[in-house]
Amino acid sequence: MNRLVIGLISAGMVASALGCSRSTPTAAPTTAAPTSYSYEVRGEEGSVTLGTGEVINANAGKNRLGINGGRVTANGKSYGPLKNGDGVLLDRDGQLSVNGQKRQPE
Repeated sequence: MNRLVIGLISAGMVASALGCSRSTPTAAPTTAAPTSYSYEVRGEEGSVTLGTGEVINANAGKNRLGINGGRVTANGKSYGPLKNGDGVLLDRDGQLSVNGQKRQPE
């Protein structure tokens, strides 16, 4: 009888130890896609600068476009925040549009 009790206690301790040593699965680390904006700057006489990027300093003629920290500036004026994937156009008259919607300076 003592052997049976000792055997059950031992089996319980082994099972308990095995249960404690199991690691819990961890989620795979997520990596966010890099932030990127497309842009086009138009200047006088048909000059155009275009491309994509996260930090942008682009010029065409007298027009100057800047994107940094998710905010856009044009010709020294702030036009607010952007979202990843937004398309920005600074036309030759200095009017800024984001995704086809005209914006006013802040």
